[in-house]
Amino acid sequence: MSSTQLPDIPASEEASLSRPKILERDRLRHTWDYTLVTSAMSPYTVAADDQELVVDAPSGNVAIVVPAVASSEGRRLRVSVHSLAGHTVTTTAADSSNINGSASLSHSAYTSKGLACLNGKWLAY
Repeated sequence: MSSTQLPDIPASEEASLSRPKILERDRLRHTWDYTLVTSAMSPYTVAADDQELVVDAPSGNVAIVVPAVASSEGRRLRVSVHSLAGHTVTTTAADSSNINGSASLSHSAYTSKGLACLNGKWLAY
């Protein structure tokens, strides 16, 4: 069995090897922007910069209101529900438009649903 000797590392590069380089794209990949929504905030109107809502409803029902379809074309949003403890979480649209053909969308505990506004309609997936 033979061994191979590794080449020497120039002193100018050696210092940079002692700490990992974190690229900006890698740093951003590991961030998670969410808004915690509780029953005290109900009804919660989705803000322009909301991307994901984490809903915790052990002390009361939560109503979520997504923006009107006219101002939301192409928008995506995720609603993740933690605990319900017998309460409800429902989503409706500000302009009374339907979500998947219904006036409101019900959520179950420990589930996550995506919402997308496409072709003038809110769709859940």
